[in-house]
Amino acid sequence: MRRVAPILIAILAGALATGGGMAIYLKKANDDRERLAIVAEQTQAAAKDSEEKSQQAINEANQKVQDANAEVAKAQDAVKKLQDERDRLAQATPLPPADPKIVKGWKDVVDTTLGVSCKTPATASVDLNDASSLAFSSAGNRWFSVTTYDERLEKELLASAASTTAVSYVINGRLCTGWRGKTLTGNNDIVLLRAESNGTSTHLLWARSPNDPNGEQILNAALSSLTFAQ
Repeated sequence: MRRVAPILIAILAGALATGGGMAIYLKKANDDRERLAIVAEQTQAAAKDSEEKSQQAINEANQKVQDANAEVAKAQDAVKKLQDERDRLAQATPLPPADPKIVKGWKDVVDTTLGVSCKTPATASVDLNDASSLAFSSAGNRWFSVTTYDERLEKELLASAASTTAVSYVINGRLCTGWRGKTLTGNNDIVLLRAESNGTSTHLLWARSPNDPNGEQILNAALSSLTFAQ
């Protein structure tokens, strides 16, 4: 028995040593596994962040391309409108200056906020002169007005004309296109024009010949005297 005891003690000591070694090894393995798991998680997070940043960069680049294309299209449209305006300006009929005999004694009316001016008979009354309208009348009957361009108003005024014909004028360098005809009663000439600049409609001009023996000449004189601010 005494001989066996040292052997058992040696075996037990070896077992303990082996067990201790295994415990250290297992702890180290667990630590390595945890460390690798953290590294893997960080790697995945970094990869996801990189993917998101890459996608963001792609989206931003695509947006810049879209914005650039939109600007190019806008610029091309503006150039096209300007070219179209120049072409129509070259084909339009210039309104000659009024006969000095007709406009003798007329007064100049300026609407600085609307950016227009014109001559009116000395007997005409200025009804409106503000940021949106310039209008005058004779003997209580309005026969001339200039407003900021309004498509709805243009349609309403056109409905008050009959036997209209499309016209295109150059009035002191400004392209003015629209219609010329008669009032519904047929007693007066009527003109409805939109003034254009840089491809945009800026003003709406409505005028009819006043009740005067020289009504048509007065109408044409008022039209030809119209000037627009640059």
